[in-house]
Amino acid sequence: MLELSAPAGSPEAVRAAVQNGADAVILGFEAFYSAKSFGFFRDNEFSAAAEYCRIRGVKTYIAIDTLITDDMLEDAIKLADSAVLHGADAIIVNDIGLLKTLKSVFPDFSFYAGVKMGIHNLKGILHAASFGASRVILPKEMKRDEILSICIRSPIDIEVYCHGPLCISYSGQCYMSAFTGHRSCNLMFCDYPCKASFGLGAKADSNPLNLKELSLGMHLSELDKCGVRGVQIEASSRRPEYIAMVTDIFSRSIKNKKPPNDHDMKLLVESFPTPGFTDGYFTGNKGAHMFGKTRYESKKHSTVLESVKAFYMGEERQRVPVNFYGLIQKGQPAKIAVQDDRNNTIKISGPVPDERGDRELSSVSLQTQLYKTTGTPYYCTGVKSLVDKGLYMATAEISKMRNELLHELSLTRRAIPAQRKETFHPGLKYINREKEPELTVSVMRSDQLSPELAGIKPQIIYVPLEELTVAPARITSFWENGKTIICAVLPPIIHDDEEQSVSDNLKKLKDIHVEEVLVNSIGHIETAKKLGFRIRGNYGLNATNAQTLKALKEMGLESATASFELKISEIRELSKCIDTEMIVYGRIPMMVTENCIVKSATGVCSCDNTSGIRDKRGSVYPIAKTWRCRNTVYSSKKIYLADKQKDINRLGLWAVRLMFTTENARECVQVAQRYYKSASYEPVSRTRGLYY
Repeated sequence: MLELSAPAGSPEAVRAAVQNGADAVILGFEAFYSAKSFGFFRDNEFSAAAEYCRIRGVKTYIAIDTLITDDMLEDAIKLADSAVLHGADAIIVNDIGLLKTLKSVFPDFSFYAGVKMGIHNLKGILHAASFGASRVILPKEMKRDEILSICIRSPIDIEVYCHGPLCISYSGQCYMSAFTGHRSCNLMFCDYPCKASFGLGAKADSNPLNLKELSLGMHLSELDKCGVRGVQIEASSRRPEYIAMVTDIFSRSIKNKKPPNDHDMKLLVESFPTPGFTDGYFTGNKGAHMFGKTRYESKKHSTVLESVKAFYMGEERQRVPVNFYGLIQKGQPAKIAVQDDRNNTIKISGPVPDERGDRELSSVSLQTQLYKTTGTPYYCTGVKSLVDKGLYMATAEISKMRNELLHELSLTRRAIPAQRKETFHPGLKYINREKEPELTVSVMRSDQLSPELAGIKPQIIYVPLEELTVAPARITSFWENGKTIICAVLPPIIHDDEEQSVSDNLKKLKDIHVEEVLVNSIGHIETAKKLGFRIRGNYGLNATNAQTLKALKEMGLESATASFELKISEIRELSKCIDTEMIVYGRIPMMVTENCIVKSATGVCSCDNTSGIRDKRGSVYPIAKTWRCRNTVYSSKKIYLADKQKDINRLGLWAVRLMFTTENARECVQVAQRYYKSASYEPVSRTRGLYY
């Protein structure tokens, strides 16, 4: 049966989830973040919540829902230590380096690879398993058949989201909030800029990035048959009443193996101002119908939720099955025992029964009293007893013994299992290289390649795989210059059913002097390595710490790209065990979307031409086609650091990259010359990004 997990941002939300049927709750630790925020637990609160859940047979998962910088690593290990100490059942991790680190410290503990790790195919799951993950949470963009195929072949558990907000971008590949509001969703906090108004024309009067909410309530049985181990509700920032209602609806559907009825679906719509619900990705039916405009909360929504509160603030949900055993013999203290679903057995002795009284005790009357477990987490599934005839015992005495038994059982169930802990060894601190970094260049289109750009002799020219296969002659001048390495850029997203097409294209590259590949996900590494290519790591791997760089090196990568969410100071202090490059010019890829934004908004696909969306301030964000009609949304301003060469040269980098997107061939040359200090070109709209 599917395991249903629900987020809980407060002790009340924990109660709401547990009392309405959640099999697991997902919590966050306040101590890990710099400021107090809704949705995080203090140590004492988490300890109480975890104990509350253990008694009731509910698992507690701690979410470290952020990428980790080197100065956060020690705190992350302390958080994990505290979680283990207080009885968490698993930790959800979204950072490759942190996953490997924590597994080395707590080798017997369970760690799950979070959705922001960007794993969207089987090869990525196999890598996560090799790091120590026992479960992978898949992105919401997966189709039914893809989930089935992965579940059949995966050596570890698979979890999917079943209800909640649906972001336009693949998780782990969205940087829009960081660059527009300076609060990164990869670093826990998101300003939800995708919910704002944008326009494809002159006015920002629509919501082309706002998807309806995900709801797979009608497909729970299918997910179970696919082999999915767990389904997760996403509602961490919502009221406990909402969590209670959604959890109740989905837990009943799972238990009864029936989809939510019309009344349930009406409650979901009326309880929160959503733009509606969609199952478009799961069913493979993408398009305009998945988009909607968010409604604002009204008194009607509050009224619906207030009516739900009684369901979890009232009587205790009886969710733990127990069996009772009784032995009542003449002249002997009464003996009663209880056994739970974990085979915990508690025994207790009571008073010696009387041989006279008002009502004779029998097996039936004893059973009647032992079945009365209302107000506790337990429900009686059976009683076995042996009662001598002619004995008398007050009902109050039996009730007292039963209550003492259940109290002792709760004390036993709340016990925390011991976990093995090892010492963490971060490894050597690598000294930054003093040599001036090489220059690398990436292009989005083959028409940006020119003999003039080749004449500048960048160390590497990164060209999209599909562009290389369509226009191979464009790179001739680069491999002829005697220095430049041509590196194929794999698509940011490659699902399992797309892998063969990518492999076929890669095989064609050996004849045109391409021997290296740039990958955006750990799930792409083996595809290229199997064909004999050298592998380099792109920005999508989110390399923010030395342990991630170490993991990438162990996977066979030649180099890695430092995350553009790092500050200059953090890049400088990064222990670089592998050649590391940094993007110093260009538009940042802020989102990778499964839906075609332009076609969904206008009904016409214009992917072959760069389009754009405009915000209310007039800033334009270019949209470009990527593999299989997915979209990449780019920043409105270009990162520009040509006047910061001294700072960059002190970072210990192997290379700095110029990322060309909307530039024409002439502009590409001018920018490259500026970074070689032989031109004075500066972009009109520029930014330092998050580096400063």
